[in-house]
Amino acid sequence: MEQAWEFFENLFTTSLWPKRWACGKWTDFHGWLYIFSSIAIWLAYFSIPVLLYRMLVKRRSDLPFARVFLLFILFIFACGTTHFLDALMFYVPVYRVSAVSLFATAIISWAAFFGLRKVLPKALTMKTPQQYQVIIDSQTTELRSQYDQLKDLNEDLDSFVYAASHDLKSPVSNLEGLVTLMKQKADTGNVQKELIKHMDASIDSMKSTLVNLSEVIKSQKTPFETDEEIDLDKVIDSILMENKIMFDDANVELEKNLEVKTFKWSRVGIKSVIYNLLSNSVKYKDPERPLRITVSSEKKDYGVEIRVIDNGLGFDSESRGEKVFELFTRFHDHVEGSGIGLYMIRNLLRKKGSNLMYKSEVGKGTTAIVKLNIEP
Repeated sequence: MEQAWEFFENLFTTSLWPKRWACGKWTDFHGWLYIFSSIAIWLAYFSIPVLLYRMLVKRRSDLPFARVFLLFILFIFACGTTHFLDALMFYVPVYRVSAVSLFATAIISWAAFFGLRKVLPKALTMKTPQQYQVIIDSQTTELRSQYDQLKDLNEDLDSFVYAASHDLKSPVSNLEGLVTLMKQKADTGNVQKELIKHMDASIDSMKSTLVNLSEVIKSQKTPFETDEEIDLDKVIDSILMENKIMFDDANVELEKNLEVKTFKWSRVGIKSVIYNLLSNSVKYKDPERPLRITVSSEKKDYGVEIRVIDNGLGFDSESRGEKVFELFTRFHDHVEGSGIGLYMIRNLLRKKGSNLMYKSEVGKGTTAIVKLNIEP
């Protein structure tokens, strides 16, 4: 114990040993070959770990067996230190420091050995890049096949719905004609009138459903690809003018707050989107207060954001979530509606890389957020 205490107390003492030049018969060539080789090894041992850390460990957060990798970097540094001290002792005989360095290197070396022994079985199970490429190619082929099947199925479904809606129009029209004849020849009894009234309502509902199905198919097949320069202010004014009776009857107070007025997008598409949102605000107005609608637009990183904000009846968007965009979904049944408008316009927006979101509270109104993905 005394020797250990004396060893570390005089760790940097060099007076007890001669410089290595004085030990043995070194020629200049032999001595400098030894020194140069040791320093060259030390520089390489220090450069390789720095290069590995900066170019690999630091850049790859997903590097497998990172701890063992770092342990080997430390091992190479330690080995380099022993070579540096070996060269230094030709001029400064730091034998005690060299002994500590060798001991530390021994510990690190065995730690690296056990670390490598632990991870080698796992490393041997890892696939080669060629094996991964085979798996990727196989999965890509499978996904392509599934995509083609889904595409064919979707087209078949579209064709079926379109054909069904088209084929049903004829019998519905015949029913409508028969009901008209019944009206003309029916007695004036209250029961018959009530029955005919219900039949009329059912036929109207069937016709509306068929029209809606056709609209859904049409919206999926025509995503309004053509883009052109649009003046949003003029689009809103044209909607208000074309639907003046609807907006006048609802006593709408409409405010425009347009930071972005012009942009490039589908004119037909944006008009359809804005019209649907404004008409929804009118449909679901709160009868207890005047309807106020604000249409705003502003520049975003992804393009343009348009908001249609109203103080209508609203709904619980937190609990309803994505259901508001489902086909034939309605949250208020006291007004006419088909439940396909939001489905269609969101479908249109998504096909053009854009999106529609809703924020709403019962009794506080609704905010529709249109996110137009527009190339700069």
